[in-house]
Amino acid sequence: MKSPAIRNGIKRLLLSAMLLVGLQAMAKNLKEDLVNVEKDIASETKKLTAAKSHEKNSKANYDKAAKELEAAEKVLATAKANKPGKQKKKKKKTDKSKKKTSFNINPNMDRFQEEVSFYNLNLIEVADGKEAEKKEKAKKPGKQKKEKKSDKTAKKGDAKKAEVAKKDDKAKKPGKAKKDKKKSD
Repeated sequence: MKSPAIRNGIKRLLLSAMLLVGLQAMAKNLKEDLVNVEKDIASETKKLTAAKSHEKNSKANYDKAAKELEAAEKVLATAKANKPGKQKKKKKKTDKSKKKTSFNINPNMDRFQEEVSFYNLNLIEVADGKEAEKKEKAKKPGKQKKEKKSDKTAKKGDAKKAEVAKKDDKAKKPGKAKKDKKKSD
């Protein structure tokens, strides 16, 4: 029979061999995991570099667009400043400020002037209305009848002139002249 010390030694050897095999399998799995992690890191770095380049390009595009927008705003501002209507408005504003400085006696002067201009416009409209009424009165039917009568007399005179001209034309015809000569003979 084998002694218990030998049996224990064999058991220990078997356990250590099993542990060694397990450790080797674990090491192999860890190596595979490490390779996978390295692959993931490489792909993530590629993505990161692509994102950085995209960010750089987008920033450059944004700066370019901002410059173009600023230039367009300047052009628009100059165009607005060069409008003829805008310049007139500016002149009116400066005139108002001058009036305010010169007429500090009454602060309601601007309002008074606006009312006066409003009443002046109304007076002009009333005068225009009176002129329109005069024109309408001139176009009344009685007046038109008088004009028609004068037209009729003018037409009668024109008709008489036309008849006389026809008679002259007939007299000038050669056939008519021969007939007239025969009658006279």
